[in-house]
Amino acid sequence: MKPLIYLFTFGLLLSSCKKNTNLYGIDCTDNNSKATQEETDYIKNYIEQRIANNDSDTLLKHAVQHPNGFYYIIETPGDNERAETCSSVNVDYKGRLFNGNVFDSREGSTLMLYQTIAGWQQGVKLVGRDGKIRLFLPPSLAYGDKVTNSIPANSYLFFEITVNGF
Repeated sequence: MKPLIYLFTFGLLLSSCKKNTNLYGIDCTDNNSKATQEETDYIKNYIEQRIANNDSDTLLKHAVQHPNGFYYIIETPGDNERAETCSSVNVDYKGRLFNGNVFDSREGSTLMLYQTIAGWQQGVKLVGRDGKIRLFLPPSLAYGDKVTNSIPANSYLFFEITVNGF
């Protein structure tokens, strides 16, 4: 009887390795979508242009390109623990189009990270609890060619995010 239990347990462990899911069967595989070079260059030029025009945002010169093509600025790293794709995160955020128009702003919003856009799934994990990050996202890591509420299709987006907890 014991060999059957061991065999069953081993089989269960092996099958759970095939897909990165949580206890509820939700796929927790990291979203590693990448921006095109054209999109990455557009963001780089946007940031460089703002710096060249003596933009009052002095942190722009600290923008870093992520390997997946978006840019980010970590204002506050937060603690060492990081959210995971299946984490529930509590955040304050403001979202803008690159022309400065605010399309959304919330405080104390609780979201399932896996249900957010790819840029958030990748960017929010760069800071810990009480961390603050700015994300410059291309359309392919945001809403793509879809019109979403007041966000036009193929929009480049800028987010200011504070991770309150997860």
